[in-house]
Amino acid sequence: MIKVATTLLGITLLAALLWWLVNGRAIGAFNLDTSEPVIRIAVSQTPLSSPFFIAKNKRLFSQQQLAVVLVPCFGGHKCMEMLLNHEVDFATASETVFMFNSFKQPDLRLISSFVESDNDVKLLTLSGGGIASLDQLEGKKVGVIKASASEFFLDSLLILNGIDSSLVERKYYKPAQLVEALLLTEVDAIAAWEPYGYELTNTVPEQVVQLPSRGVYNLSFNLIGLGEKGKQAESIPGILAALEQANLYLITHPKQSQTLVSEILGISFRQLNWSWQDYLFRLSLGNALLSNLHAQARWALDRQLIMGSEVPDFRAMFSKGKSLALIDEPLEER
Repeated sequence: MIKVATTLLGITLLAALLWWLVNGRAIGAFNLDTSEPVIRIAVSQTPLSSPFFIAKNKRLFSQQQLAVVLVPCFGGHKCMEMLLNHEVDFATASETVFMFNSFKQPDLRLISSFVESDNDVKLLTLSGGGIASLDQLEGKKVGVIKASASEFFLDSLLILNGIDSSLVERKYYKPAQLVEALLLTEVDAIAAWEPYGYELTNTVPEQVVQLPSRGVYNLSFNLIGLGEKGKQAESIPGILAALEQANLYLITHPKQSQTLVSEILGISFRQLNWSWQDYLFRLSLGNALLSNLHAQARWALDRQLIMGSEVPDFRAMFSKGKSLALIDEPLEER
C-alpha cells in the first residue's frame, strides 16, 4: 500500500514538473505575479517591437502590477489573426494591417502607436539598371507586396512625383521574394520594408541605390485591442505606463537596448543598427495617425483592394483608455 502511494505521489510530482516546464517556465521568464489575471500580448518579432522587449526584460510590466505574457508571432497579420481568434488580449501591428481589418471588425481599438519610422519602406534599385531618378520609373517593372504598405508607398510616391501609375508595371511578390526578384532582374526596382533593404545591401553592398523617398510614408507600429472591457480595459493604463518607461530607456540607452534586442531576435547588432536611427520611439495617438489611416483607407477602396463603400470611423476606433498624456495633438474635426 505504501509502495502504491509512493508511486502515485511520484507520478503526481512528475506531472507537476512537466506542467511547469511547458507553462510555468514561460510564466517565470516574464516574472509574473500569478495572483493577477494574465494579459497575453501577441508581439511581432521585429525590432519595431523593441519597447515590449525592453519592458519585459526590465520588469516594467510587473512594476505596474501586471502579469503579462508576450506571445511571439511573425508579422502584424499573424498577430492580428491571433487577436481576432481571441488567442490573445492585445496585438502589435502596423497601421496598414489595422486599416484593412477595420473594414470588417468595427470592434477593433487602436490603443496607441509606440514607434514610428519615415524610412522603413524604401524604393531600391541596382546601379546600372537604368533608374537613376524617380522620373525614370516610367516603363519599368517594380516589385511590390500586394495590398500592403509596400503598394501604398509606391502609389503615394508616384502621385507625389507626378508619374502616371499606369506607365509603371507592378509585379507582386511575397516579402521574402523581393530581393531575389531584383537580383535576378525580374524587376527593375522593389518597394521593400526592412529588413529586406539591409539584406539587399548586405548581399551587393556596392550596387544598391535607394531612390529619394524618405518621408513619403510614415509607418507606425501599434498596440491594438478588441473592444474595451474587463481586464483588458483595466490593464491599458499600466501597459502604456510600462511602454512609456521602455521608450525612455531605448532613447537614453541605445547601445544597451540594441544589444538586448539583437539577442532576443537572434539578429546581428549590425543589422539592428542599420535601421535604428530611423525609429522614433514614443507613444502617440493623434491627427497624424488618423490622417494616415484615412488616406490608406481611401486608397484601398479606390484600388478595390477591399470590399466596402465607406471609410470606417477611425476616430471612434481610437481607444478611450486613459493614459499618460497620450494624445499628441487634439483630435479636431477635419
